Amino acid sequence: SPSHGCVRDEHSFELWQQYSFNISQGRSKGWGGWSGQYNRSLPDEKSAELRRFYSAAVSHTDELIGTILSALRSRGDSNNTIVVLVSDHGWHLGEQSMWAKCTLFDAALRAPLVIKLPGVTTPDAGGAVVAKDAFTEHVDIFPTLCDSAGIPVPPTCPEDSTNVTTCTEGTSLLPLATSPRAEVKRATFSQWPHPFGQQPLVMVSAMTTVDSCQD
Repeated sequence: SPSHGCVRDEHSFELWQQYSFNISQGRSKGWGGWSGQYNRSLPDEKSAELRRFYSAAVSHTDELIGTILSALRSRGDSNNTIVVLVSDHGWHLGEQSMWAKCTLFDAALRAPLVIKLPGVTTPDAGGAVVAKDAFTEHVDIFPTLCDSAGIPVPPTCPEDSTNVTTCTEGTSLLPLATSPRAEVKRATFSQWPHPFGQQPLVMVSAMTTVDSCQD
């Protein structure tokens, strides 16, 4: 997600200028720099404006991604370069009457992950585009890149990895791209300090399981 979502590109902003955003979720509480104080409701007009800026930032990001991919094709490197698109976190746009990323709700935890593997996910190289509804974590990116590039995947980190040069706590996601029924993990784990930016600080953890999503 483009954090804060206020990167303004005129062309991208115009795409969303006439769009009417749904503000039926009610007045949303602000966060720090937008409202000045916690627990202050944002006016409907400000909520719509922030959603518009955020959408424009996403559109602008999408355009920049296309520029990078076009450059790879023009250089002849499209079929020998692995490309990963990932965000560091999600972003509340009024869901649960909240803004920003400072929660353990799905809106803040879920993030896009798109991986382009030459010959595997690219139709022009004999592969197929695959969309997966599967659990992944950011720690999986490192072993996935190793596995996809033919590099031995580092071992799983021991409980005390202080003196370990290289290890991973993730799992290669390559099976998700090559097997229609693959499942690499059945749970994901997340942490966030609460209350954010205040003391005393408590690290809050969350676990999401396949079973809980199927209920």
